[in-house]
Amino acid sequence: MDVSIDREKRILKINQKTALLKFVKNNGLSSARTRRTPMDSKTKLTRKKGPADDPKLQTEFRQIVGSLMHFAIVSRPDIAWCAVALSRCQGNPTPAMLKLAQQVARYLAGSVDDALTYNCSGDLMSTFIAATDANWAENDDSTSTSGNIAFLGGCALSWLCATQHCVAHSSCESEYIALDAMGREIEYLFMLFKSMNFAPKKPVRVLEDNQSAIAMTAGCINHKRSKHIQLRYHYVRQLVKMQLISVQYQPTIIMPADLLTKPLPRAAFELHTAVVMGNHPDFRIGQDPMKQYLVIAE
Repeated sequence: MDVSIDREKRILKINQKTALLKFVKNNGLSSARTRRTPMDSKTKLTRKKGPADDPKLQTEFRQIVGSLMHFAIVSRPDIAWCAVALSRCQGNPTPAMLKLAQQVARYLAGSVDDALTYNCSGDLMSTFIAATDANWAENDDSTSTSGNIAFLGGCALSWLCATQHCVAHSSCESEYIALDAMGREIEYLFMLFKSMNFAPKKPVRVLEDNQSAIAMTAGCINHKRSKHIQLRYHYVRQLVKMQLISVQYQPTIIMPADLLTKPLPRAAFELHTAVVMGNHPDFRIGQDPMKQYLVIAE
């Protein structure tokens, strides 16, 4: 990891430029044309069943996807969805899938200088905020994808892009499951901060773009359309009652967690990437009013 600290401005930057350049070179993409986005917004990946048709292709594909997953976990939340989506296809990849993986690598080649940028000035703990989203039934087995981000200092501190373990019956249910995962991550981060003698302010705002899911966290909905939801996911209600978190409505157009649930058009992708990685010149989530984000998005 490459770490840069500006002690005067109290700015911390983290990236993996050295490792990224090595990765691009090892895959013979140093002179390839770079991309502005890792994937086109209309990309739809479908897993091909059965054993691998081409073991050599599978090996090459797995090597690239393994590296992409590493970067997505450590320092590049902007490619998290791509890495997860490609990893689902490792059983029997096709030449088209290998090309998509190389496209993500070409995007990284053109953005090796992008870094997670944390502004540690002022009251740092007051900037602790989270966002959660879900893409309902997007996978070929009808499961949904959760996208969660916790911010500190105007930049992503913790993020998650993961396939949900059950088939949600509605978009509300998939959003509610993602909310529960976000709530438990915040609870863990509270314990982590406490061990370092930091005291985040309660409750932590959690941004959510589904009104029905927000109502469910308050226990306002309990009828035949929601009674089937497993009890484990209702833990988020307890976190709300404990005033550890408060769920706040955030319009979809300014939902930064959207970056981790699907491929986005270039304008939306660049906006959310800049916000999530703390690099937007006019806005830092958790430090500026949300309405300013709406103006920028429009």
